[in-house]
Parts: sequence; structure tokens; C-alpha cells
Amino acid sequence: MEQEKKTIKRAVNPTKNKQKTDYKKVKDQEINDWVLRQGEVTQTVIKYPKQVGYYKVGKSFHIFFEKKPNIIHRYFSKLLLGWTWINN
Repeated sequence: MEQEKKTIKRAVNPTKNKQKTDYKKVKDQEINDWVLRQGEVTQTVIKYPKQVGYYKVGKSFHIFFEKKPNIIHRYFSKLLLGWTWINN
């Protein structure tokens, strides 16, 4: 029991031989860490899915697709709705 108390006291109490800290190095490290954290925020990239083509509805409205619709779907969209399919 006494040995445990001694080890706890040694762990909690700092040693008498303290090393001098180089505050310039510490400050430089803090600045580098801050720059890295800021860089991580600006480096986020939004990945968009690949687009195989789109329907053109009117002059300026487009409906994009990841998978190309079959020929029957494209034909009846053109015939009934007036939408034109454009491949990328």
C-alpha cells in the first residue's frame, strides 16, 4: 500500500530537474498545427457522380442521368414530352 502511494506521488509531482522548454519551438509547432488544421478545411472536395447524358427540357433546363435510359424510354420522352436526349 505504501509503495502505491509513493508511485502515485512521483507520478503526480513533477521532478525537480525540469527541462527548460524552448518557447519558440513550441510556438512554431502551434502555428504549423493551426495551418494544417486550416488547410484541411479548405481541401474538402465534393465528388459528383459521372453523368452519361441529360434530357434537355426547353432552352435552359436539363435533367442529368448517371445511367443511360433505353431506346424506348428516350423515344417516347421525345415523342410525348418533347424532351431531347443528349450524350456527354
